[in-house]
Amino acid sequence: MNLKHAALIGLALLLAALGSFLWLTFFPADDEPVQTGEDDLQFAVARTGDLTITVSGSGELVAVTETNLSFSEGGQLVALNVNVGDPVQEGDVLASLRLDVTESELAEKLTKAELDILIAQQKLEQARENAQIDAAQALKALEEAQQAYDALQNYDLEQALALQQLKLAEEAVQEAEMNLYIVNSAPSQGAMDTAYASLLFKEKELQEIQEQIAQAEYQFKSAPNKTARDRLDQQLKNLRAQLANRQLEYENALYTYETMDDPPDEIDLQVAEARLATTRIQLAEAESNWVQAQAGTAAGDKAMAEAQLEEARSNWERLMDGPDADQLALLEAQLSKAEIELQMLQNESLTIDLVSPMDGTVLSIEAAVGDRVNTQTIITTADLSQSMIAVSLDEIDQVSVKVGNRVETSFEAIPERIFQGEVVQVEPSLVSAGSTQAFRVWVLLDDLPNDLINLPPGINAEVDVITGVVQNSVLVNIDALQEGPDGDYSVYVMEVERLEQRSVQAGLMDATTAEIVAGLLPGERVAIGKWNIDQE
Repeated sequence: MNLKHAALIGLALLLAALGSFLWLTFFPADDEPVQTGEDDLQFAVARTGDLTITVSGSGELVAVTETNLSFSEGGQLVALNVNVGDPVQEGDVLASLRLDVTESELAEKLTKAELDILIAQQKLEQARENAQIDAAQALKALEEAQQAYDALQNYDLEQALALQQLKLAEEAVQEAEMNLYIVNSAPSQGAMDTAYASLLFKEKELQEIQEQIAQAEYQFKSAPNKTARDRLDQQLKNLRAQLANRQLEYENALYTYETMDDPPDEIDLQVAEARLATTRIQLAEAESNWVQAQAGTAAGDKAMAEAQLEEARSNWERLMDGPDADQLALLEAQLSKAEIELQMLQNESLTIDLVSPMDGTVLSIEAAVGDRVNTQTIITTADLSQSMIAVSLDEIDQVSVKVGNRVETSFEAIPERIFQGEVVQVEPSLVSAGSTQAFRVWVLLDDLPNDLINLPPGINAEVDVITGVVQNSVLVNIDALQEGPDGDYSVYVMEVERLEQRSVQAGLMDATTAEIVAGLLPGERVAIGKWNIDQE
């Protein structure tokens, strides 16, 4: 070997030794301390894996369905057919009670129940009858409203009637004045002639009124509708009143003519003056009615009549089909209830049974045979096939626990078994738990195996609430994260021969491990600990 070859071999050995030194310095094994300047550093390798975040707490088992059973009346407990812990089925008789009721009191209750049925039946029948009466009254009101509305729409007949009454009133005043003149006048031939002419005139008026009545009666019989008949009926009443007056006037004229030769009588004078005053009052009223008839119907009266007609029509449409359906249903329900109560009393004896409403297990019994009881709870049962756990958790975990979180739990009595469940309720308010504050969540367990269905309520449980799960994610030691002032994170990554600070996006974290969502790849080495890159 010559000198040149020896020099080359020596240089190769030197380079190999230097390379080994550098590799051990900058690429140590996981968590192996490495000397860098004055500080010893440890490194961890980013890896791919799964991470589950849990919140732990303790609680106790409670039944999902719990029923408190009691008697409906008071008495003495004469039979108790179950013990605490016994399974029961729906329909089982759990206990019996002798009522504090005598035979006479039971008979009195039966009588009252029968009376309640009669009253309910009467109310129902009365409602149906009242509905018919109400419908008839509504129809009548509709017809009257229609007549009033029609009357306001067509007032020509009223004007003609008012004009006729005005003319008759004027003639009555003239006749009264003539009669008074005759009474005060001396019985001259002219007065005799005037009295005779008046007598003839009154006889003619009497005949005209009679003819008008006959014509109105004929028109009344052939009237096309009720509105026309009502108007003609009113006209007939007025004509008959006028007929009575004309008959009286005719008789007075006859009497005046036949007694003209007699001296004036004071009573006749007073009667004539009274007749004149009366006819003048009637004339004033007829003039007022004529003025009103000429003015026509006010717009407000028409609007009011139209509104009343619409209201009457709406009321009739509501009642025309019979009783109100809601009211009828209520009364029928009351009758049915009374009949059921009577049936129950008829089937009732002086002893009643307490029957289980469901399958379950007896949790507690609050009375013994021979005790006098009222309506308080006697027996409590529960369906233990579905159970819940009431769990207390530390207040700092409240923000992370949500409805729907999956749960793993174990019971102190059987710690080797793990059960699954789900958070179904998170109470918003905090409660005191010793010297700390806690909040409560309710966990519904999945179906239990048959051998554990009857776990007793109150058994203690340890619970882990799963608040987050990631799979096949980049994970790193929690101590590798460097938190910045704004809440962002970074790590120090070994790049060839130096450390490089790199920003990363962190996800789920527990006490030892953090998920890296972005910024770091599996296999990269990161420094562990709180330090500054300027220390290199």
